[in-house]
Amino acid sequence: MISLKYCTALVFVIVLMFIIQPIAYSEDLDAEVVNILNDLDYLYSRGVDIEDLVQKLDHVVKLIEGRDYDEARVLLSEIRTEVDLLKARAEEIYLYKSIYKYGLQGLVLSTPILVYILLPRIYLYLWFRFRRKWIVKKIGSGAKK
Repeated sequence: MISLKYCTALVFVIVLMFIIQPIAYSEDLDAEVVNILNDLDYLYSRGVDIEDLVQKLDHVVKLIEGRDYDEARVLLSEIRTEVDLLKARAEEIYLYKSIYKYGLQGLVLSTPILVYILLPRIYLYLWFRFRRKWIVKKIGSGAKK
């Protein structure tokens, strides 16, 4: 028969396994969350909209705190897929947003110069256009008096 000492050691090892296994599993998930947060920080610095992903990641953290590791693992894999897709397009999005931002600033800064150059020309063109059929009459000359 199994002695009491071995039985106690076996029970202790089994209990220890049930305690340590979720902690190790949780640490793996925590490391994955940190990796995703680093990637989200990079995406945010490139101007990518990550609000939806941050909300999903918050939900995952709440699941991990509630010890629902399986659902958290599934959601983390979905988030990882979306993050990888956005990282592939991050530089393109950054380029388009930069072109838009600096183009708009250039347009706003060049507006006074364009008004200074074009407004008198437009005014003269319209003035001649509306007054070209006017007739100038000679009222009299100073020599006849």
